[in-house]
Amino acid sequence: MREPKIYEMAGGYGFRLDIGINPVTGKRLQKRFGPYKGKTFARKEMAKKINEIESGTLINPSDVRLSEFLKQWLDHKSKHVSKGTMAHYKPYVNKYLIPNLGGLKIDQLKPYHIQELYDSYVEEETLSNQSIVHMHRKQRL
Repeated sequence: MREPKIYEMAGGYGFRLDIGINPVTGKRLQKRFGPYKGKTFARKEMAKKINEIESGTLINPSDVRLSEFLKQWLDHKSKHVSKGTMAHYKPYVNKYLIPNLGGLKIDQLKPYHIQELYDSYVEEETLSNQSIVHMHRKQRL
């Protein structure tokens, strides 16, 4: 891997990392990360991303559907929060998020998708405003 450099960009600092090789062209695949508020924070994030790349745990958002990600997230959370908290998380994720947004790839998900979903729940009176606030908190994974 080429030695990554932190550079200044709009809104802070960023970096570019090699994330693999394109099997068709043989060229390097690169991904940009940032902006981060400070150079020190960008350096810490770069170390995390390098570790994820080397361990094979870096998620490429263009390959992963939201439903897959949310299921993995629930599995991860189940090991780190109480059963009561999981009993609160699961219905929102399984009943409301996955059926409506799960088919989208992570990099396709835009704020307007989420806003349209909330608006439909309010119009159809499916969920109360407070329930929507709870669901929104789960999305800030």
